[in-house]
Amino acid sequence: MKQHIFWPVLSILLLAGSGKAQDFWESTNGPLDGQVLSIAVAANGALLVGTYGGGVFRSTDNGNTWVFSGIGGKRVVSFLVDANGNILAGTQYYGVYRSTDHGETWTYIDGSGFGLTDVQCMAVDSSGHIFVGVNLIAFFHFNYGIYRSTDNGTNWQQVFDPNTSVGALVINPENHFVAGTRYGVYRSTNNGANWQHIGLWNTPVKAIALRGQMPIPESIFAGTAAGIHRSIDHGNSWAQINTGLTNLDVRILGINSNGLIFAGTAGGIFRSFDNGENWEAANSGLTNTVIRYLCIAPDDHLFAVTEGGAFRSSDHGNSWTPMVIILPNILADFVATKINDDLPRELPASFVLEQNYPNPFNPSTNIGFRTADFGFVELSIYDLAGRQIETLLQRELPAGAYQVQWNAAGLPSGVYLYRLKAGDFIETRKMLLLR
Repeated sequence: MKQHIFWPVLSILLLAGSGKAQDFWESTNGPLDGQVLSIAVAANGALLVGTYGGGVFRSTDNGNTWVFSGIGGKRVVSFLVDANGNILAGTQYYGVYRSTDHGETWTYIDGSGFGLTDVQCMAVDSSGHIFVGVNLIAFFHFNYGIYRSTDNGTNWQQVFDPNTSVGALVINPENHFVAGTRYGVYRSTNNGANWQHIGLWNTPVKAIALRGQMPIPESIFAGTAAGIHRSIDHGNSWAQINTGLTNLDVRILGINSNGLIFAGTAGGIFRSFDNGENWEAANSGLTNTVIRYLCIAPDDHLFAVTEGGAFRSSDHGNSWTPMVIILPNILADFVATKINDDLPRELPASFVLEQNYPNPFNPSTNIGFRTADFGFVELSIYDLAGRQIETLLQRELPAGAYQVQWNAAGLPSGVYLYRLKAGDFIETRKMLLLR
């Protein structure tokens, strides 16, 4: 069965289908305010978008209407659709979620303990084993490298630790792996058991693409902040191939079934018809050219997410149209109640995280806080081991006094931590759940 794999901004995208064309791009119903971070197409044709703090939204009518499907309060930065139609969603800081019903519902599947990390890239081998690249340190957890699950995400094992973040991961049909890290490119030829550094030492690699069906690909492409590097001898030597690239900050690479190569950069989309020797811009119709994400649908439609919104191409990248993705306001479930909004009062002069009340509590308690100016606010719950339990709030708020209620139903008695982060302000307090 054909696999459709979707990659985030810092990884690669395998594009299927192609066609030579003119330089024009078009747009559909999607937020043009930069809220969308990632996009995917389910095996049944449903569209999915991952958002900045709002979770996943789903459309079954070609993007005309959208409904919230889950992972609320999380930044969803990557998707993967496997050969069986299961969908994985990688989040920033909160691990991996899985859907077995084309994105209608989601289950948290991180049994490895790497949940407080940034899952930027994912891949599946021919046996259905899942591999994820972990991108950073979060809170006080230090988890780098590549993790593998052989039981559909229930349990995970680290198979590679380069002592740095992994932003790109590709597996070819013969189960040969190529990974892009902050220290260059690594390769494994034995299902991830052992890894060898094959080039671009100390060069942060944001994207990887493979061209060719040999056990070791005939061409390996690496996207960096200095353009694109290519190896045609299995990684033994590398050459820069930037002819025609007017922006060298390469964030995404993809190769379609006819060998047309796409490069998403901080300055637009470029393509090459000659294995990367020459590049030409393909940006007509893009109102914003800072590319975040690309994906390919089973019908060969292409989708691009930029900092100014989402775009769709129905002719293999020859033309693009803006997507007007109007999302329902489900964020109300995660937004604090503003206190005394109808009464005149002075704005807070500083950021304050108040003690919860009641305390001790069972099972609900109220958490109050004040913000001194407009900005992004995050309020989260942790246990004493530092494991994140829940994100209560993750969005921009104006200055004011707020209150959030937390319901700890289903959790055991004990001490829990709640943490407020607003700009440079970070404060953590304790609270006691008594059954």
